[in-house]
Amino acid sequence: MKKLVVVLIIALSSIVNAQPYIYYAVKEEHPSWGTLEKIVRYNLKTNCTEDFFPDQVLGKSASCVWNQTQSFLVISLLRDGFKLYNCSNPAVYYDLGYWGSQINQMLFSKKWNKLFLFSDDYKQISAFSISADSISFEYNHFLSNESYETSLTNPSFTAFFSSDSNQIYIYNYDSNDVGQMRTFSIENKSIIEKKELSTIGFEPTDYTENIYGKNGKGIVCSGATYDNPIKILLIMIYDSDNNTVLILCRVVYLTHI
Repeated sequence: MKKLVVVLIIALSSIVNAQPYIYYAVKEEHPSWGTLEKIVRYNLKTNCTEDFFPDQVLGKSASCVWNQTQSFLVISLLRDGFKLYNCSNPAVYYDLGYWGSQINQMLFSKKWNKLFLFSDDYKQISAFSISADSISFEYNHFLSNESYETSLTNPSFTAFFSSDSNQIYIYNYDSNDVGQMRTFSIENKSIIEKKELSTIGFEPTDYTENIYGKNGKGIVCSGATYDNPIKILLIMIYDSDNNTVLILCRVVYLTHI
C-alpha cells in the first residue's frame, strides 16, 4: 500500500512539474457585448494568475484543452471555432475552424511531429501534421463507441502514448458497455488490438477504468458499484506495453444498504 501511495504521489507530482500552469476561463464585462470570457492561466510555481496573452479575443463560453507537456493549447469560443496556440509563443496559432464539436484530449508526438485530437467523447481521432509555420489535417479515425473523461485530471489524459511513441492506448467502451484498452497504431492509422480491462483485475469487479496514462503505463481503478454490498477497490499501475500489472493495491470494505 505504501509503495502504491508513493507511486501515485510521484505520478501526480510529475503532472504538476510537466504542467506548470492551469488554464481556465474567466469572465469580463464588455461595454457593448456584455459578459464575455477569455482564457487565463494560474502559475503553480509563483501562485499568481497571468494573462495567457494580452491580445486574446474575447467570446461567449470559452474553454480550453492542452497536451501533457503543455506544448499546445486549443481554445474554443462559442461561434468562433477552435484555435490552436503554441504555449511558449502564443503569437503562433492555427485556426482549426469549426472542426469537431468537442475536443476531449490532445496528444503531441515529437517523434512523428503530429498532433492527435480526440473529440466527441473519444469517438474520433484526428491527426494533424505540424511544420515550422503551418498545420495540415491528415486523417480521421472513428471509434465505434464513446468513452468518458476521467475526473482525476482536467483536461482528461486517459489516452496516452506507448513508451516508443509508435502507438496510442485509448480507454473506450465496446457495444456491451465493457471498458477496453484499445491500441491505435500511428503507422497503420488503425486499431490493432482491443483488451478488456476486466481481464487484468485478477478477480471479478463491477467496473474497471483507466484514469490516467503516460509513456506506456496507466493508473487503472477497478471496483464495485453503489448497490453492491461488498465493496472491492483495486488500484493498479498497469504496463500496457508489456501487459503487466506492476503494482496492485486491494481494499475491501463492507457497507449496509
